[in-house]
Amino acid sequence: MLTIRPQQDEAFRQSALQRFEDGMVAHLGNFAPKHCEVIGEPAVRNVIRLGMQRAKGHGFTNKGPVRFYLELMMMFGGYFDTDIQLPWASRVLAESKSRDQMARADRLYSAFQEYAREVLGPGYQFEFEALRRLSKMQPEDLPVSIDKPEEFGATTLGNAYPEKTKYLGETIVREVVRDAVKLAESYSVNTPRGAAPFVVLAFTAGHRFDKDPVFPWIQATLEDQRFPDPNERADRLYARAMMYLRHTVAYLERRA
Repeated sequence: MLTIRPQQDEAFRQSALQRFEDGMVAHLGNFAPKHCEVIGEPAVRNVIRLGMQRAKGHGFTNKGPVRFYLELMMMFGGYFDTDIQLPWASRVLAESKSRDQMARADRLYSAFQEYAREVLGPGYQFEFEALRRLSKMQPEDLPVSIDKPEEFGATTLGNAYPEKTKYLGETIVREVVRDAVKLAESYSVNTPRGAAPFVVLAFTAGHRFDKDPVFPWIQATLEDQRFPDPNERADRLYARAMMYLRHTVAYLERRA
């Protein structure tokens, strides 16, 4: 009789995980080719590993649901499941994990489609136009007030992406802005100009963007010791964020 030792069983498990990871590298390379090219394969693998871990925490272990979870991470950030800007995701993922995985994944997909129709627009046109407007802004166009940051959310973000701010409502938009300013302060950024990229990135890349493997260049910029002044790092973050947005818009224009 063939006996499989625990060490062999673990080796089989690790081999299957490696095959899945390799397959997801190829899949995400087709799903978001430009983004994967920019961040590089090691970062893509970090995204996949984080995604597998977080998906498992929500009861997703089968290939199809995990693959869809990874696609949502590429679209909305690695921590989309806890982002107040995406209440539909947290609502579905909070369902009992004992339920059928595919059924829950289908409900998550249906919720995403409803959100896409209202916020992303036909052919993602609403999102595209918002990114184009944001990519043309200068720091002085982003009047973030450290004392009253919600004024920024009520004006600039609303003008840049009216469909999304309408969907979220003023209360959530203001909370997103306040949290972003607090995050800037945690990095010792203490100027309105320095807070601006934190707000833009929180709104476009999702919360916890500063530690998100989907956007490794953000963390690298914030931790760049060549620039000891936190406000100077914030300026560099703004420049890199705008460059990323402009390249994204140019890429989408070519695809269109």
